[in-house]
Amino acid sequence: MAKIGLRNFLFGILTEESDGSATYGVAQKPAKAISCKVDISNNDAKLYADDALAEADTTFQSGTVTLGLDDENDKMLATLLGHSISEEGVLLRNAYDTAPYVGFGRIITKIVDGTYKYKVEFLKKVKFSEPSQENDTKGESVEFGTSEIEGIVSTLANGDWSDSKTFDTMDDAQAYLKSFFAPDPTEQYTVTYNVNGGTGSVDPATVDAGQSVVLDDGSGLTAPSNKEFAGWATTSSAVAPDVTSPYTPTADITLYAVWVNEQYTVTYDVNGGTGDVAPVSVDVGDSVTLDDGSGITPPVGETFAGWATTNDASVPDVSSPYTPSGDVTLYAVYN
Repeated sequence: MAKIGLRNFLFGILTEESDGSATYGVAQKPAKAISCKVDISNNDAKLYADDALAEADTTFQSGTVTLGLDDENDKMLATLLGHSISEEGVLLRNAYDTAPYVGFGRIITKIVDGTYKYKVEFLKKVKFSEPSQENDTKGESVEFGTSEIEGIVSTLANGDWSDSKTFDTMDDAQAYLKSFFAPDPTEQYTVTYNVNGGTGSVDPATVDAGQSVVLDDGSGLTAPSNKEFAGWATTSSAVAPDVTSPYTPTADITLYAVWVNEQYTVTYDVNGGTGDVAPVSVDVGDSVTLDDGSGITPPVGETFAGWATTNDASVPDVSSPYTPSGDVTLYAVYN
């Protein structure tokens, strides 16, 4: 595994309850990512008894995270460090300003066995401190000046301090990272429908971040031959729906119609006998082996003879295997 990229620095103001449950404000981007270094300090306590190591504690203690940023954004610094911005746009620093705790996340691009993967790492409780400043005059060659800001990584009251998960696509990774934060009330997402081989169209739907949309029911679409509409999925190759209505998008998204084989249902009526025979579903054009009647008790003095399409038939009018041409009820025939 090789790490080959870093992007999507996001942070949000932490609100923590006494039980350790945490919520985070709207995601904010401090600046474009240049580097991120996380140093972890673990406990290192050892207890010796009977001339041997009896107990050891190497649990997480704290950590530091150092961010390399392409620029210092005054609005970002004000939020991240507890400063304020004047009406004239001046960044006001005061010795008594207190930096808030925040949640901080990033996405790391990796190559695993020749395939790109995208790992989200989210630190649940971080407090950043004032960055040091160093500026150089322009010399014979141009050197870019960048910024670093350092934070202390702590645990929530329940001991949690980090979550991480790896995804196959950047879109999935970005959606997961954004899921830690409160929806931005000024942001909207568009749900676009792709009929995926059917005919007809469905208008896209735009919804405020954090809100849900009732998905189209497919009634205005015409299915491909011998197919029927099953729902919507996030990939065109899905064989079953993977989203349900109402649906809450976390980004602009295209949903694809899922078409499954149209089926007919064969229902059995014991027609005066006793017992039950479960209905059977069969793909259009396929055949089904009819029930042999062994689970049915015929009326007194009669024997099971087969199945018919009417309840007053004296002889069976269908044979096994049977190919239905629509939903059908078959009635037991006795003689």
